[in-house]
Amino acid sequence: MSFQVGGLASGLPVDDIITQLIAIERRPLDLMAQQQAELSFKSNQFQAVEDRVSTLLTSLKTLTAQSVLDNNLFQGKLATTGNDAIVTATASD
Repeated sequence: MSFQVGGLASGLPVDDIITQLIAIERRPLDLMAQQQAELSFKSNQFQAVEDRVSTLLTSLKTLTAQSVLDNNLFQGKLATTGNDAIVTATASD
């Protein structure tokens, strides 16, 4: 016949052991949650960069449309002077 004593009567810190075992079992879930949070943060940062690049491209398109592609930008200009003896102007291709 055998006699075993466990728990409080044995003097072992059963609650601490159980808490540590649960923490060990939970560790992979905690690591995945941490990785998920990091990936979510990185995704948000990439989205912010993408939004800023999109805004920049829109601004560049607007700037380009208003200046370089404006039909009046490359139209001939006329320069006049009050005294041809001092200043003259010519245009060439």
